[in-house]
Amino acid sequence: MHIILLSGGSGKRLWPLSNNIRSKQFLKVLPSPNGGRESMLQRIVRQIKESNLNADLTIATSEIQKDIILSQLGSEINIVTEPQRRDTFPAIAIASEYLIKEKKNDDSEVIIVMPCDTFVEASYFDTIKEMVSFVEQDIADIILLGIHPTCPSSKYGYLIPSSNPHLLDKFTEKPNFKEAQKLIEKGALWNAGVFGFRTSFIRQKIEKYLKTSDFNTFRKRYSDLPKISFDYEVVEKSKSIGVVRYFGEWHDLGTWNSLSKKTGGYNKGNVILHDCINTTVFNDLNIPIVSQSTHDLIIAASADGILVSDKEKSENIKEVVDSIEYTNPRYVETSWGDFKTIDELKNTNNQKVTTKMLSINLGECIYSQCHCTQKIILTIIGGKGLVYIKDKEFKVKCGDTIVVPLNETYSIEAKTKMKIISIEINS
Repeated sequence: MHIILLSGGSGKRLWPLSNNIRSKQFLKVLPSPNGGRESMLQRIVRQIKESNLNADLTIATSEIQKDIILSQLGSEINIVTEPQRRDTFPAIAIASEYLIKEKKNDDSEVIIVMPCDTFVEASYFDTIKEMVSFVEQDIADIILLGIHPTCPSSKYGYLIPSSNPHLLDKFTEKPNFKEAQKLIEKGALWNAGVFGFRTSFIRQKIEKYLKTSDFNTFRKRYSDLPKISFDYEVVEKSKSIGVVRYFGEWHDLGTWNSLSKKTGGYNKGNVILHDCINTTVFNDLNIPIVSQSTHDLIIAASADGILVSDKEKSENIKEVVDSIEYTNPRYVETSWGDFKTIDELKNTNNQKVTTKMLSINLGECIYSQCHCTQKIILTIIGGKGLVYIKDKEFKVKCGDTIVVPLNETYSIEAKTKMKIISIEINS
């Protein structure tokens, strides 16, 4: 069997720590078994491995999130990137096509699709095994995972079981509050966004729009697929839908309030709390945050901004930060380390000057780049390594400065962990 993990999102609900590249599933704030902290993505991958599902794992994501996935998981897991963001149906389609064309999936093989940002316990994966069994028994064309609702909510799709407990009578995508309340009274379940089907099922859905002989051609013609959710394009149109019920812990950690409840009283970074009640602080900055005599607050700070919010109202942050205009995230985690944008300004010559702090891990490289319109000044403030400019090699250590002229390529190789101040001056 194969598992496709969906990793996407714009990151606005956990602003300012999350952004388009470091979405919520990459924040390392959840307690891990080794006493440290792990991200939602790291947690779900660890749980899959511990569950003995014996599944090949493929992650469907955007190109801009590939580096951070490699940084957190390494290169052993298959990563399929979308050429452009086009909602969940195309994302599942391209990952499935990768399995069909590149991994040579047989039509009878089972595929399970699940999100990577839900907080679940080990029994969740026993339910996944039950889904696989349902697919293998051909109970229905597609099998969904149902969660018993704790309250009416318009955030989820609803599954209405039929007289046969293994089959659905109806699927309703995100009803309003009153409709959700009525559906729950009828025994409806939340749709967990987990789908199980045979390879032949998804292949037929894909070929309705796009049929190619190889994966590279499919990827080039990706925009031919409709920009639509998998729920609307596939689930709502399916006549044979099965359901497996999950009774254990399940949380959608999509708000600061819900996430803070699962961090075990953790306050991230340089934080001082005095006489506070139910206040949680996540600090990505090097300066301290002091909170005194506050109640029921979320405080989050990063290079992208600072948030102070009532915990219960924090779910509304997306609508507030939609008005903030950013060209690029100011903090980015990469396969080689990370960088923070410290400052952006115009100098007296009206040139844009961008100052960044680069952190390069031991043995990693920033590969050759061409900045045709930029002069770059690199100042080593920690560690040692090699800088290559065109065909020249420079050994560098703390205190050294290297200037990369306009129109030149360069690369950096870290012999120890390195910290570098990079000043980029646009011509």
